Amino acid sequence: MNPSESEDRPAGQRSLVSYSGSKLHGMAARKYSASMDSDLLDDVERAAKDAGTTVSAFLAEAARDRVALLGLTRVVEGWELEHGPITDQELTQARDELNAAVPPESVLATSRRRPRRQA
Repeated sequence: MNPSESEDRPAGQRSLVSYSGSKLHGMAARKYSASMDSDLLDDVERAAKDAGTTVSAFLAEAARDRVALLGLTRVVEGWELEHGPITDQELTQARDELNAAVPPESVLATSRRRPRRQA
């Protein structure tokens, strides 16, 4: 069974997955090998150490975050297909609301903008 599917869902219907420690729905973690730029790996090792975690745990968290972002991207794309592209005014309003709700030092309270798709 695909880890993102649960036994109580029809085949092919996905749900959000919760990862905990080295277990994924009761399965032991799998070992793998990955290659990356040496400078990036140095940064990852330093960041993992600063966070008090292992490189594996740090990369697993980064992968979880990336999977979540991809899911959110699909949600936004679906919304835009139904309602039209999100305008710059709507993005500014959402950013202002987020910045008002999130402490300024939070990584969420940034002014970074996602790249706009060409219409």
